[in-house]
Amino acid sequence: MVASRAAESPEQWQTRREDDRTRRSTSRAARWAFMEREAFQYDPTKNYDNHCQLYIERMTEIYSYCDAFKWPGEAPGMCCSIGKVKLPSLRLPPEPLESLMSGTTATSKHFLENIRKYNSCFQMTSFGATSE
Repeated sequence: MVASRAAESPEQWQTRREDDRTRRSTSRAARWAFMEREAFQYDPTKNYDNHCQLYIERMTEIYSYCDAFKWPGEAPGMCCSIGKVKLPSLRLPPEPLESLMSGTTATSKHFLENIRKYNSCFQMTSFGATSE
């Protein structure tokens, strides 16, 4: 193999190198093909933690100012600006939203399964407009 490479012309060398790059690139892409658009189609039933090609560290640190979960070594202050931002506690949503979000009835299950579609349908309604 060494002798054959030594006898390569510059064009052959260039072609071999390009073929090697293409093969490596294709191999790398194939290893991650299972994750294609996964961030946009997140499935909570999939166990991403146990996949051999992924390492998702646990958020074990609790930030003292706002009780946010953080990864070890994560920079302080990104969540609440070191205590400068204080959010009020969330209130329960009003009816019928609370019932729709519960997932306990057929209607609420249907709502939760289609919530992105509903959101897309109504995303423009908050713009407001005036007609002249």
